[in-house]
Formats: sequence, structure tokens, C-alpha cells
Amino acid sequence: MSSWQRFSFIEQMANIAVEFHRMIRWKNNPHQFEALFYRVIDLIVLTIEDPKNKNTHRIKELCRLKSIIIDGYLGGKEFKTNLEDLTKYFDSFLEYYYNTKKFKK
Repeated sequence: MSSWQRFSFIEQMANIAVEFHRMIRWKNNPHQFEALFYRVIDLIVLTIEDPKNKNTHRIKELCRLKSIIIDGYLGGKEFKTNLEDLTKYFDSFLEYYYNTKKFKK
């Protein structure tokens, strides 16, 4: 079991969300933006390949998400994707994660 597979699905998506937000913040730096784009895609692929996510509705959503992010990275020609519009999608995972996680102070 990889360390990524030890995360719950929500934890995986929250981590992807953090990397996605970093990617958006670096959109004016092509080198950093590209590196973070590949990081986001790699994390999505790891999530798709995680056995706990097989045979669930998550696979279809993750595959669509991957396609949409790639489209946005390439200029939104196929799906008219604007990457900034996906921030609300990712925010929902971060919000759920932070609201359900008990943090020690």
C-alpha cells in the first residue's frame, strides 16, 4: 500500500485541491505552472488507481476531472474550461475536510 493509498478519498481530494490552488496562483510563471499542472494530474491518476476507488462512481468523476483540467491547461479548446472556475469545486473538498477533521491546538 502506497502512502497515497493510506489517505481517505476526501484527504486525497483535499490534497489535490491544495496543489490545484497552488497551480492557479502560479499561472503567470509558466515553468512553475507547468510543474504544478503535472503534479495535480499525477495525484488524480494516483487517486484513480487507488483500489478503494475502483468500482465506484468516483472513477468516472476523476476521469472527467482529469480531462477538464488538461483541457483548461491547453487553453479550453475542447470543453471551454476556465481553470479558475474549478476553484469552487475543489473548495468544497477542502471545506468538508477542514470541517470534519479535528485539529489539535
